[in-house]
Amino acid sequence: MADSTQDKWPILGLPRPKGWSIERVTAVMAGTMILFTLLLGRTKSSRWRLMTAFIGGNLILAGSTGWCPMSVLLHRAGVKTAAEQSRS
Repeated sequence: MADSTQDKWPILGLPRPKGWSIERVTAVMAGTMILFTLLLGRTKSSRWRLMTAFIGGNLILAGSTGWCPMSVLLHRAGVKTAAEQSRS
Protein backbone atom coordinates (compact mmCIF):
# COMPACT_ATOMS: atom_id res chain seq x y z
CA MET A 1 0.00 0.00 0.00
CA ALA A 2 2.90 2.37 0.66
CA ASP A 3 4.08 1.82 -2.91
CA SER A 4 0.77 3.00 -4.36
CA THR A 5 0.90 6.17 -2.24
CA GLN A 6 4.43 6.93 -3.38
CA ASP A 7 3.34 6.46 -6.99
CA LYS A 8 0.48 8.97 -6.60
CA TRP A 9 2.66 11.90 -5.51
CA PRO A 10 4.34 12.51 -8.90
CA ILE A 11 1.04 12.05 -10.78
CA LEU A 12 -0.64 14.71 -8.64
CA GLY A 13 2.33 17.04 -9.01
CA LEU A 14 2.66 17.49 -5.26
CA PRO A 15 5.98 17.50 -3.41
CA ARG A 16 6.70 14.44 -1.31
CA PRO A 17 6.25 15.12 2.40
CA LYS A 18 9.55 15.25 4.28
CA GLY A 19 8.16 15.67 7.78
CA TRP A 20 7.61 18.79 9.78
CA SER A 21 10.34 21.40 10.02
CA ILE A 22 11.42 23.11 13.24
CA GLU A 23 9.67 26.29 12.13
CA ARG A 24 6.35 24.49 11.69
CA VAL A 25 6.60 22.51 14.94
CA THR A 26 7.52 25.65 16.89
CA ALA A 27 4.52 27.56 15.55
CA VAL A 28 2.11 24.71 16.33
CA MET A 29 3.52 24.20 19.82
CA ALA A 30 3.43 27.92 20.60
CA GLY A 31 -0.15 28.28 19.41
CA THR A 32 -1.25 25.23 21.39
CA MET A 33 0.48 26.43 24.55
CA ILE A 34 -0.97 29.93 24.22
CA LEU A 35 -4.49 28.56 23.93
CA PHE A 36 -3.89 26.13 26.80
CA THR A 37 -2.47 28.80 29.13
CA LEU A 38 -5.28 31.20 28.25
CA LEU A 39 -7.77 28.49 29.20
CA LEU A 40 -5.93 27.84 32.47
CA GLY A 41 -5.80 31.57 33.14
CA ARG A 42 -9.54 31.78 32.67
CA THR A 43 -10.50 28.69 34.70
CA LYS A 44 -7.75 28.17 37.32
CA SER A 45 -5.57 31.16 38.09
CA SER A 46 -4.87 34.43 36.31
CA ARG A 47 -1.15 33.83 36.94
CA TRP A 48 -1.16 31.42 33.98
CA ARG A 49 -1.36 34.51 31.78
CA LEU A 50 2.27 35.22 32.70
CA MET A 51 3.16 32.02 30.85
CA THR A 52 1.08 33.25 27.90
CA ALA A 53 3.10 36.48 27.91
CA PHE A 54 6.37 34.51 28.08
CA ILE A 55 5.38 32.42 25.06
CA GLY A 56 4.31 35.57 23.19
CA GLY A 57 7.69 37.14 23.97
CA ASN A 58 9.45 34.09 22.56
CA LEU A 59 7.33 34.37 19.40
CA ILE A 60 8.46 37.98 19.01
CA LEU A 61 12.07 36.87 19.56
CA ALA A 62 11.69 34.10 16.96
CA GLY A 63 10.12 36.46 14.45
CA SER A 64 12.75 39.15 14.83
CA THR A 65 15.90 37.02 15.13
CA GLY A 66 14.90 33.65 13.65
CA TRP A 67 15.85 31.91 16.89
CA CYS A 68 14.00 30.79 19.99
CA PRO A 69 14.76 28.42 22.88
CA MET A 70 12.28 25.82 21.62
CA SER A 71 14.07 25.61 18.27
CA VAL A 72 17.31 24.68 20.04
CA LEU A 73 15.57 21.89 21.96
CA LEU A 74 13.84 20.59 18.83
CA HIS A 75 17.09 20.64 16.85
CA ARG A 76 18.82 18.64 19.59
CA ALA A 77 15.91 16.18 19.45
CA GLY A 78 16.60 15.64 15.75
CA VAL A 79 13.96 17.81 14.06
CA LYS A 80 15.39 19.36 10.89
CA THR A 81 15.01 22.96 9.77
CA ALA A 82 13.32 23.72 6.46
CA ALA A 83 16.72 24.44 4.91
CA GLU A 84 18.09 21.08 6.09
CA GLN A 85 15.07 19.28 4.70
CA SER A 86 15.45 20.89 1.28
CA ARG A 87 19.09 19.77 1.06
CA SER A 88 18.28 16.12 1.75
